[in-house]
Amino acid sequence: MRCRCFRMMETNTSLVPIIISKQFWAEASGIFFSSNTFHFQDAQPLRRLAITIRKFVERVSDIMITLQSPLDMAVWASILTSSILGRFRNIRGLTLEVIVVPAWHNNILQRKDVMRDARWKALKLPAIIRAFQQHELKEEHTAVVFARVVYGHDDGEVMSSIVDAQGLERIIKDQLLDHHPRRLSKRGQGGE
Repeated sequence: MRCRCFRMMETNTSLVPIIISKQFWAEASGIFFSSNTFHFQDAQPLRRLAITIRKFVERVSDIMITLQSPLDMAVWASILTSSILGRFRNIRGLTLEVIVVPAWHNNILQRKDVMRDARWKALKLPAIIRAFQQHELKEEHTAVVFARVVYGHDDGEVMSSIVDAQGLERIIKDQLLDHHPRRLSKRGQGGE
């Protein structure tokens, strides 16, 4: 199930979900956070969620991120640090949707070494992948999709279609599934 209903309202101290009853929320929040996929098209809402009440954030298990353009990767890489993603302790899946612009077909989609290629590094894709590698993502909950957005001529309708990225989806997914546990300092582990 993909949750698009999670609306946030700003308060003086944090962002909290709009709720009807505190008692109901206390009982239902565990199920809500662990059984929905939280879809982000912008990096700031993910950051705001990450710094909200820890017990809610720790229950989030599935995230979907839509990268709207190649330049979007650098913005996301600056937000998706190990510190921010480390707050999501129970992530088991990521759907990474990359919106493809026409120029990519002849250039970037041909480059398969996503972790070492200079062009991918400039776009910050390796940083995004490394940030998620600290979580032991499950294959059945992880996907990479390249899509093209097509705008309707008359009615302004927006449609998307899947792009054949010639195996690049699998390469990126395999990198995301390559688990590298986050190393914490002694202070971060509670040691002295």
